[in-house]
This record gives sequence, C-alpha cells and structure tokens, in this order.
Amino acid sequence: MKLIRKTYTTRQEKTIDFIVGFVGWFVIHSLYYGLTYFIGDQMGDYGELLTPCLCLPLPVTILALILLSRTRYWIASGALSAVAVNAIGFILTEPRNLVFGVIMCSPFFLD
Repeated sequence: MKLIRKTYTTRQEKTIDFIVGFVGWFVIHSLYYGLTYFIGDQMGDYGELLTPCLCLPLPVTILALILLSRTRYWIASGALSAVAVNAIGFILTEPRNLVFGVIMCSPFFLD
C-alpha cells in the first residue's frame, strides 16, 4: 500500500479536512456505540457477548491516526483533537469513569 501525502494548496482545504476529522470522529463513534447498544438490547441476555466489541474502537482509532498522519495530516489532526476534547469532556462530566471512557473511546455525551 503506497502512502502518498496530500499536498494542500489553500488554507480552506486544511480547514475542511480538520473539520471532517473532528466531526467525523464523533459521528462515527456515536453511530458505532448507538448500534452496538441497540443490538445488545435486542439480543436480551446474550447482549453481554458484545462487550468485547466496545473495546474495538481504541485500536482502530490508533491505527487510523497513524495511517491518516501519513496521508491526510489535517484529518488526523482533527481526529486527534476530537480524542482530546472527548477526554476533557469525560474529566468534566464523569471523572470517575475517565479510564473506562478513554479506553473505549466512547463519546462523553453518550453516558
């Protein structure tokens, strides 16, 4: 797989990519957790089998940040900023669940 860095010609391209990374991180993770909890509720007692799926976003996020930093730097910066804002949100809203929330990469406003 050939990783070629995008060359940005205008400031607007950088801004759009940053916003895509920032908002996209929250949208993707909100949909993932919403669907995971919905499917878990539909499964009833067997919904506990989906618990390992809740830890999946952390390695996926780390891998995506590494790959995006090689190709689309500003999208990676936006996603990394979203992770930082999410951690700050957890600190302000529920500090006792900080480690749990950061490890699972769940959006702080879903708790």
